[in-house]
Amino acid sequence: MWWCSNEAWSWAGGGETTAHRWDEVAAVYERSARQGRKVMREYVLLWSGGEEWLTLTEEHIEDLAGLGKVFVERVSESLRPKVAAALARGESYLFPRWGDGPFVELTAEGVGGDDGVISWHELAAVDVQAGHIVIRGKYGQALVRSWGDTGNAGMLVAMLRSSIANSVS
Repeated sequence: MWWCSNEAWSWAGGGETTAHRWDEVAAVYERSARQGRKVMREYVLLWSGGEEWLTLTEEHIEDLAGLGKVFVERVSESLRPKVAAALARGESYLFPRWGDGPFVELTAEGVGGDDGVISWHELAAVDVQAGHIVIRGKYGQALVRSWGDTGNAGMLVAMLRSSIANSVS
């Protein structure tokens, strides 16, 4: 059984109850996993420090989409002000990644990774296409990231779209 509030969440199952605060979660990954012929949705919660995680699947939770939405919203609400404060101090924020794919980092200069940087004033669009986040610059440059391999992907897209909407052309 799940229990969620604005400050924390807990799970009671298998004779044990675990409780965590939202600010203890470093990332939520929204992923799909193939089980035989069926593609199942899963959410992976990664704790700060990156050493512990919890995988939630449709196999175990009836309304995983609804619960996953709550996890994404609450973790984003917890992280967004911390990311904004870090950027305001001239620091960067590295979005957690799953596997060896390219990383996404927000810096005072812009958004990018090891394959390039798009400056804030050149940021033109952010699209989600076929499971990928496509970050486009005004001069044709683009960064492509896997939605399922990027921690807090929804928060990343929302922050970039907000930056574009608030920029002065």
